[in-house]
Amino acid sequence: MLQRKKSITRVFVYGFAFASLAAIFLVWSIYQVTTTIMRTATSVSQGYEVISAIKDLQSHLIDAETGERGYVITGDAGYFPASRDTLQKIQWDSDLIAALTTDSAVQKSRYAELQRLIAYRLKTIQLIVETRKAGGVDAAHQLVSLNEDKLEMDRIRSVLTQMEEEQNTQLNARIGARDSAYAHFWWSFGALIAVMAAGALWQFAQIRRVMQLEAQAEQQIRHMAEHDPLTDLPNRRKLQTKLELAIAFAKRSGRMVAVMFIDLDGFKAVNDSLGHQTGDDLLKEVARRLRQGTRSSDLVARLGGDEFVVVLSELDRTDDATLMASKLNELIARPITIDGKNIRISTSIGISIFPRDGRCGEELLGKADDAVYQAKAGGKNQYQMAKCG
Repeated sequence: MLQRKKSITRVFVYGFAFASLAAIFLVWSIYQVTTTIMRTATSVSQGYEVISAIKDLQSHLIDAETGERGYVITGDAGYFPASRDTLQKIQWDSDLIAALTTDSAVQKSRYAELQRLIAYRLKTIQLIVETRKAGGVDAAHQLVSLNEDKLEMDRIRSVLTQMEEEQNTQLNARIGARDSAYAHFWWSFGALIAVMAAGALWQFAQIRRVMQLEAQAEQQIRHMAEHDPLTDLPNRRKLQTKLELAIAFAKRSGRMVAVMFIDLDGFKAVNDSLGHQTGDDLLKEVARRLRQGTRSSDLVARLGGDEFVVVLSELDRTDDATLMASKLNELIARPITIDGKNIRISTSIGISIFPRDGRCGEELLGKADDAVYQAKAGGKNQYQMAKCG
């Protein structure tokens, strides 16, 4: 019982440790995917803001260029407030892009180039506006129509396009990382469930194995308590239980039970002359022959030393017992070879019959034991029936 408790406790400790590790792994996986999702959400939001700022910057640059051309063509000073607002918005867009792209070396490099181009473009616009204000209408018109004006805007648009494409690439990568984190989490979760199920099955199997080992140990202990360790035949305790059951069954069926008390003739001489090992081997062979010569429903037991008992159940005639006694006497009388030596031994058998000679197991065993002494006194190597009365 103590060993069982220790084994089961050990299995539960292992199971708890495994479950704890699994829980830690699950928490870690949840933390990882949650962190990745939050980081990705922030990056995605930031990416959308950068893209929006880039588009706004392009729009405001176009507005600035439109205001410049409108003033040069019409000379209407009403374009100035709108132009000032547009220039302010361009500055805000630039600052926002700068703030949102600080974690990307590529974007920082392109932003520096963008700043240079925008500053150059704004100076050009300022120059054109000042030229127009000074009355140089033709000169202002000429500056507006120069190809350099278009090239400046094309360079700015190119850098903005590159920045937008880079931002989209980063955005797609972050979304992919988020999707990968989701997939990794579910794969990890599925693997964890599978491993935990396997662990539960292992724990169940271990507990079952402990229970089976305990049952086997109990069965072995019970077997040892009821059987002779040398011949593995039932001992006196088992004999008494089985004999009482046979008597009870015979009472209901109206049939007979025979108890045969068997004692080996001259066993002590064999044991003393050839040694205890030879004596043990001889007893085991006698036990084997007794089992061989009886029916499967009969009981063969060893009481100790060279004394055996055979219980014959469900008999219809007394002659069935005497016939079995003759058979066993003849079977055991055959030569027994042990360590190259032929040994001959005979038996003296005493027989008692239920219900004629007794109503319980103790009475039948006592009568059969008395009959053995009669057989030995009569010359051994024979059987004797118990005396009636």
